[in-house]
Amino acid sequence: MKRRSDLLPLLEKGEAITNDELNAVYEIVVASGGLAEAQALAGKYTRKALKQIEKLPESVTQRTISLITEQMLNREY
Repeated sequence: MKRRSDLLPLLEKGEAITNDELNAVYEIVVASGGLAEAQALAGKYTRKALKQIEKLPESVTQRTISLITEQMLNREY
């Protein structure tokens, strides 16, 4: 398995990266805990955003913004 230090050369390829190399990037990120860390951080900032959204006057717009914010966190890839 590749290591975290192997990421930079792969990422520097930009659009020239192959599907196999993209899969290697994904495996490195998951194995190093990067995906879990990113999800935790996204959850933290989503909760902060929702607290601020709650301060807006209650309206259809406020509820829509809240719904979209939650959907962004829970979307599937």
